[in-house]
Parts: sequence; C-alpha cells; structure tokens
Amino acid sequence: VNHNPVLANEQGIIEERQGDVISAGAYPNPSFNFQVGDGQVRDPSNGLSVTERVFSFNQPVEWPSKRKARKLAAKAGVESAQAGLGEVKLNLIAKAKILFYELMLAEEITTLTGESLTTIQHVAKVVTQRVDAGDTSPFQQVKVNVEVLQARQALAKARGTVNTARTALNTVAAGALGTHYVLRGEFLMSNHDDNIDETIEQALANHPTITKLRKRLEQANHHLVQEKQTRIPNVTFNSFYARDAGRESIGGGILIPIPLWYQQGGEIAGALAKKRQVEAKLLLSHNELEKSIAQNLQRLESAAAERKVYEEGFLKQAKEAVRIAQVSFQHGEASLLELLDAQRVLWQTLHGFAQAQFDLSAAFVHLEHSLGTL
Repeated sequence: VNHNPVLANEQGIIEERQGDVISAGAYPNPSFNFQVGDGQVRDPSNGLSVTERVFSFNQPVEWPSKRKARKLAAKAGVESAQAGLGEVKLNLIAKAKILFYELMLAEEITTLTGESLTTIQHVAKVVTQRVDAGDTSPFQQVKVNVEVLQARQALAKARGTVNTARTALNTVAAGALGTHYVLRGEFLMSNHDDNIDETIEQALANHPTITKLRKRLEQANHHLVQEKQTRIPNVTFNSFYARDAGRESIGGGILIPIPLWYQQGGEIAGALAKKRQVEAKLLLSHNELEKSIAQNLQRLESAAAERKVYEEGFLKQAKEAVRIAQVSFQHGEASLLELLDAQRVLWQTLHGFAQAQFDLSAAFVHLEHSLGTL
C-alpha cells in the first residue's frame, strides 16, 4: 500500500503543516524608509539651497505569548497530520487485507467449482455408458448434461469473480503487483488473543483516529490562547534621522495601537466554537470506536463458532453422504438424482466452509482495524 497515491497526499499535508511551523516561528520584518529632495531657505539675504534627507527604521515587536501560542498550534497541526497519515495507512492496510481474503475466497470457490465440474463430468460418462447399454433411460443423460452445463457456467462466473478481485487488490497497491502476480497465503485459524482487554485500552488511548482528534483539540486550544493574546497589540519601535535646510535632527519613538473599539471578540468566539466542535468529534469518535470494537469482537466470535460447526459437523456429514451415494449409485441402489443431490449438498457445504473461513479472517481484520493493531 506504500505505492497508493492517497499516502502521498497525506504526506503533502504533513509538509504543508511543517511549513506552517516555519511561518509561525518567524519574527516580523523591519521596514526602512529613505526620502531625499532639494530644499531652499526662503530668505532673500541667504538663498541657501541644500539636499534634504530623511532616514527612518521601524521594527514591529510581537507579544511573546501570542507568538508562543501560534508556534504550539502549528506544532500540534503537524502532529495531527502525522496521525492522519497513520489513520489513512491503517485504513488502506485493512482494505488491502480484506481484498486479499476476498481474492483467496474467489480462488477457493473457483477450485471447488472446477472439482465439482470434474465430478459431474465423470458421473455423466457413467450415465452415458448405462444409456448405451440400455440400463437406464435417455432422460437421465439429459438431466446430467444439464448439470454439466450449469457447472460450467458456475466455473466461468467464478473465474470472472477472481479476475475482478485481482484487479481490485492491484488497484489498492496502485498497480505495483502487476497483472500476473501470484497469491500466497491462507485464511486465519485463530481467535483473538487473551490480552484483549489490555489491547482495547491501548486502542482507545493510541488509535490514530483518536490521536489525530486529540492533536486537533490541542491545536484548537493553542489557537484560542493565540486569539486571546492578540488583544494585546504589537508595538513598533522606530528611529529616524532627518536633515533639511537649516536643521538636523535624530530621534526615536514607539507606536502602540490602542484596542479601544474592538478586542478580538469575533475571533475569540470563533476559536472557542472550533474547540467545542473538536471536543464533540473526539467524544463521538471515542464512543464509535468502543462500539466498533464490541461489534467486531462479537462478529469474530460468531465467525469462529460458525467455522467450527462446519469443521466438526457439516463437512464430515456431507462427505459421508456423497460416499454413500456414490457406492449406492454404482450398485444401482441410488438414483442419479440422489447422487447429484448429494454432490450438490457437498459443494454447497464446501462453499459455506470457505465463506466461513473468509468471514473469520475478515472479522479478525475488522477487529484489528478497530484496535489500530494492523
């Protein structure tokens, strides 16, 4: 998933926030003013003419507490963006794992469908031989040929599902897998670990989504402080040198704006509202995360129980039913319909077992996603 362009976008956001840190730490630039012109004393007895000059230098000075709050807000913005990158990466990994297991399921179904087709074709040959020998009616051959056709259609559909799943997985990897990649892996067999309670506590404290919103709240707090400190205006120190006709002077001064009519009321109210919005989002995300963990735990336990039922009961019964039906059919004690029904039940059971394996693996991925442990 490292090739996915979504990660590059999130990395760009981090770099943008890092630029905000540089801007937040910058000092106000000074200004320099220079004026020159001709001057003449308007005295008929003198008629003095000189070049007049004026130099001035101004340096704004920002209130230290405001600058500090702005720097802290920018730093929290970087940390929030970094947590956002972790959140996006977590989502991509979870999506890639689900698509991986979907492809495994599609390939497993394709294999089972191919085996079912082979079995039905073998039965069709036996039926053809019996029809040719006059041991059974031609109608039996028609029925088995229909079963063969349906099995071929199911196999073609299963192969199409595999191609779709392969494309979806390669898309998440931004095409890095290529078109002819080989899938290696297996479905998960285990349940969650014994330290799940401790893992849940860590997830609620360190999940990327929670961390991102916590940093946004920290940023909102610093921004609120910054707006409050802005009520104290910046001061500007200045110095000058002036020479005109008949006079030369040098001096300095200070410029202090007076917040008489407006004291940042709107900006402070907006920053406070933003803080409350982030607080609400953080609480909502915390509650949703707890709910998601509980639901995925239940989903995992249900999937594990379903897989166990197939493994310990349904599979053995379906295979035994097919074995008995095959032996009975060979000895003429079971009809073609009974054999095909047994084969169909076995295929459906194997299909259900593969789906149960996928459900267990997918449930585990969803739980890991909720816990942030992928």
